[in-house]
Amino acid sequence: MKRSPQRHREKNRKTARVSAVAKTMADRKSPPYKINSQNWQGFMTELEKLHIRPYQNKDEKDTIELWHSCNLIVSWNNPKLDIERKLKVNPDLFLIGLIEDKLIATVMGGYEGHRGWINYLAVSPEMRRKGIARQMVGEVENKLHKLGCPKINLQIRSSNQGVIEFYKKIGFSVDDVISMGKRLAGQ
Repeated sequence: MKRSPQRHREKNRKTARVSAVAKTMADRKSPPYKINSQNWQGFMTELEKLHIRPYQNKDEKDTIELWHSCNLIVSWNNPKLDIERKLKVNPDLFLIGLIEDKLIATVMGGYEGHRGWINYLAVSPEMRRKGIARQMVGEVENKLHKLGCPKINLQIRSSNQGVIEFYKKIGFSVDDVISMGKRLAGQ
């Protein structure tokens, strides 16, 4: 198909504009914007600023507030007790994500020698869709892999379609199993 003369002229004009900008940039002795230590922070993405470390006792209040803001707390779970219990088993698999010393993410991993587990993945609502959850899961996956874990399981409420899709995108699949639970007396 031949281009009309008008479309051909438009394409030539666009090419000429791009070429003129490229020539101007090439003629400059320095880049158009010089990055230095004072203005570099403005260019870093949230993901680049993310610092992941193991949970510390001083993180309890902020962790529980984050879980509430993410609607992870249900009436039958006591978040303080969940944290206490986690710190007795694989505490190094309980990770938090910080940006500029503000706690914005958590993930709780577990491993009993057969399967790994992920619980309490949370990212502050205003920090979502920036790759932070993927990074948190990746960090706990790496730690589980180093322990020899062959597979990770997790549970998601069937009504939470957004989270189901997130996990599918990062390589998880729905297993053809039924999840069952039993509350132990006094727990």
